[in-house]
Amino acid sequence: MRNYPFDLTVFVKNDASNTSSEAFQPYGKNVGIQFTIRNVSEEALTLQPTTSFTIDISRRNTIDGSLTLVWSGQIDSLEAKFASGEVHSLDFLWDQKDSAGKQVPFGEYSVEIKLPMSISYTKDGEKGTLQREDAESAMLTSFPLRISAQ
Repeated sequence: MRNYPFDLTVFVKNDASNTSSEAFQPYGKNVGIQFTIRNVSEEALTLQPTTSFTIDISRRNTIDGSLTLVWSGQIDSLEAKFASGEVHSLDFLWDQKDSAGKQVPFGEYSVEIKLPMSISYTKDGEKGTLQREDAESAMLTSFPLRISAQ
């Protein structure tokens, strides 16, 4: 499902530089994570800096597929203008440590934008008229990650 007027996507980047569908990361190395926001409306919009995005990283149990949260953090948005169809990205590095600062073990993980959330924006030409999108779900808000001895 797409959110309107913004669509959200999260990717894991190999070697903290190249976005790829491959989700393998070497043990103990920083993991680059890219979060993208696309204006899917026909209007120019300005994302408000009061918007923040929560990223959850969870370990997947290989037996039953259940997830256990190991790390959570926020990415604060900057005020950004989006033409129709334009994409902006926010990048950050995860050091493969849990919330207590310990190295996480080898295994399968999920990197996810926590939903539901609200995105604040204004339409160009309508200064001062704050709009709000409630993002309930999206297709690419979760991305698999495998930490291995590679």
